[in-house]
Amino acid sequence: MKKPWVKRLLIGLGIFLGLILIVNLAINIWLKTQLPDYIKKNTDYKVSYKSLGVDLGTGNIFATGITINNKNPKNVTVMGFQGTIDTLKVSRFGIYDAIFNKTISSSDLLLSKPNLNIILAKPKDKKTAKQTNPISFENIKINNGTIRIFKYTKQKLVSVNDLDLVVENLQLNEETVDNKLPVTFDQYSIKGKDIFFQPDDIYTLKINKIKTTNGQVSIDQFQLLP
Repeated sequence: MKKPWVKRLLIGLGIFLGLILIVNLAINIWLKTQLPDYIKKNTDYKVSYKSLGVDLGTGNIFATGITINNKNPKNVTVMGFQGTIDTLKVSRFGIYDAIFNKTISSSDLLLSKPNLNIILAKPKDKKTAKQTNPISFENIKINNGTIRIFKYTKQKLVSVNDLDLVVENLQLNEETVDNKLPVTFDQYSIKGKDIFFQPDDIYTLKINKIKTTNGQVSIDQFQLLP
């Protein structure tokens, strides 16, 4: 015969687990029905998706059929995103930090078949601008991506097709946004085609194919054009 305190403990644990399941289900329903409007009202972006699942216990997020656009494409003070992502997976997303501290952090981010135009924000005056909290991912992986990065003037900076990319400890903050490329990272591997890079108004770098293997970079048809 079980002792009374054991029975009460089991009942308490059952109620606690039941509440977690109910809250998780309720938030998933809210996210699926209300999140696009919430993003539209509280951010500079419009986002839609075909499906979305969130596990509050682990912080894992899975979404498919994503479309993202800026609400005001003419606003050069915020980073622009335009395009689609077939599948997005996020592991251990910092939901609490995103809601209360306005920081974005995750251990792993997977983008499958992204087709994105990224427009960098206009650099801020370091003397007067307030430092914002960074976006931080421990690891990011892109499969079969098409990525184009533009300066705030709409001049193309970087583009690549058929991109397979793995980056460790990727970070984005105000300091890196002011530089040529808005990212810092520790290690990477990359495979892609039709690479274009124009760091200034004089030179343009073009590569037909690029691939890294065991830390070695293989390049096909390298061109540096004045």
